[in-house]
Amino acid sequence: MVALLPDPSARPQLRLTFDINQTVMIGDGILGHTPRDCILEDLRRLERRGELQGRDVEEELEKMLAKLRLPSGDFCILLPGFLRLIRDLHEAKRDFSVAFSTFGSDLPNVAQDWNRFCEGRHPLHEGFLMPSRRLDLDDADSCGYLLRQGSESDDEIFLIQGRIDLAPGSCSSGWGQTTPEDFLKWYETGQPADRVLRGAAAVRDFFDSAAREGRTVAVRNCYPHWAANGRKASAGKVHFVHQGPSASSHALFIDDLAGTGEGGRGIVDCRCLTNPEERLDIRETLGVHVVATKPLDAVRDIGYLSTLVADAEEAFANRMGSTDSRNSPCSQITSDGLPPPGIQKVAGSASPIPSNRRFRFAAWAWLLRGCLCLS
Repeated sequence: MVALLPDPSARPQLRLTFDINQTVMIGDGILGHTPRDCILEDLRRLERRGELQGRDVEEELEKMLAKLRLPSGDFCILLPGFLRLIRDLHEAKRDFSVAFSTFGSDLPNVAQDWNRFCEGRHPLHEGFLMPSRRLDLDDADSCGYLLRQGSESDDEIFLIQGRIDLAPGSCSSGWGQTTPEDFLKWYETGQPADRVLRGAAAVRDFFDSAAREGRTVAVRNCYPHWAANGRKASAGKVHFVHQGPSASSHALFIDDLAGTGEGGRGIVDCRCLTNPEERLDIRETLGVHVVATKPLDAVRDIGYLSTLVADAEEAFANRMGSTDSRNSPCSQITSDGLPPPGIQKVAGSASPIPSNRRFRFAAWAWLLRGCLCLS
């Protein structure tokens, strides 16, 4: 399989960020929902819509639960299709990075399962080794709480490195009995000053550095801020995107709640990598830098996530080859690596790239779809 893939150095680095609940793990620790609970809820929803086509709910439930069981009979934590995707990328010698992004308290369980996968101890991948990708939640450079406060037009972003716990006082509807300022003070207490990153640029650098080095990182996002702001994308999970013909990376965020809703509702706040204060219109990034996953499909088909990534890679190649959006601040890069001054509005993406490079992208997308047939 590796010999058939195009030269990995010909493609931008793939920077993958994964939501956890209902994306790479079936279940919801916040709500106390088990895999059975979540799958049954989704199947009942399909039944009400008439989309099960006469299939029995309980029978479908048992079929899908069987796909989540390990040889021991226990339920898996990370989805088999997710682990298959990562292994295929690694064995294809693809330049990629992994980040986990969640609102919940599930990072310790995810890290435990991820690390046994990287260390060759996972029952579905015994002997497979990827030790440099381990996630160390005791390492302040590998995790943090992403605190946000302020209004949509004047918000502030902080990353408290080494912390994934939730400050007390908040509730499901927002800040509850506390305030953003009290949240920050709580995290700052006893925290070294250099472990509190302030501003979008500093947070961008945290993710960018980890991706360049191939280190796995994880962040717990600020649910109180998102809830208090009507669950809008602009208050959600920050995602830094590099666009333009000089792009050295393809950032892709995969989340079951990705997309657009009424009044700007969403979960991913896309920012320009080279100008991190500038937001990108989610409608311009869907399918290319942000992809919505369907939990039931991810359970049914072990190749589902691989197909999503391949489709996004192909869309990214096409976007880079378009000629209708050359004025993006992300595509106009000066010699010092910064966007030119005076650009305020984020547009589309890029100008043409050589046709042979577009071919390599298309070939990668096509071959990734076929990886499972050769594994």
